[in-house]
Amino acid sequence: RLLLDLAMPRDIESAAASEHTALFNLDDLGELGDADNAARETALLADVSPDCCGLYVSVPFCPTRCAYCSFVSYSNRKLFALIPDYLDKLLGDIRETADLISSLGLRLSAVYIGGGTPSILDAAQTERLFSALSDCVERFGVPEFTYESGRPDTTTAEKLAVAKRCGVNRVSINPQSTCDAVLERIGRRHTAADFFRAVDEAHRVGFDCL
Repeated sequence: RLLLDLAMPRDIESAAASEHTALFNLDDLGELGDADNAARETALLADVSPDCCGLYVSVPFCPTRCAYCSFVSYSNRKLFALIPDYLDKLLGDIRETADLISSLGLRLSAVYIGGGTPSILDAAQTERLFSALSDCVERFGVPEFTYESGRPDTTTAEKLAVAKRCGVNRVSINPQSTCDAVLERIGRRHTAADFFRAVDEAHRVGFDCL
């Protein structure tokens, strides 16, 4: 309670709460025993074999640092100058990792581009990254290719079109909140309207898994 009070004044907290509806009753969680949870997890993992693996690609840069964030990410504009060199090294790592997966006889079942904020890359950088990953996806027949576009203020139709063209089939756009007062308080440089705009652009580009 103390930490919440320090992080968010009551009026903003109330505004945030009014924007959300609970998807389940917390009291019901106690009725789910360990056996039930295990059964649910087993069903979800039924199609995952021991030789499956996933590839997480990190773009550890953000336009600004959110007040609640504990991830490794760089939001200092001087450090943004490192992005071109980082991308060069990252593309090399992707190729080497794909070769390693192949040599170990593993099946790549999912690729996830996260951050940071991957959409901080400009359109040309985004195309370089996705082209390299697209080769990897085609090589292994990866069924799940996810782009964490991240913040609405760096998500554009051009970058989404590049992702679609390169085979991405899942996109994550993170609002964090649909309350503008909360967004301002936590250091986000976008509004709720920006989030809905970005989602509409993703739909127009052709994404149906958001």
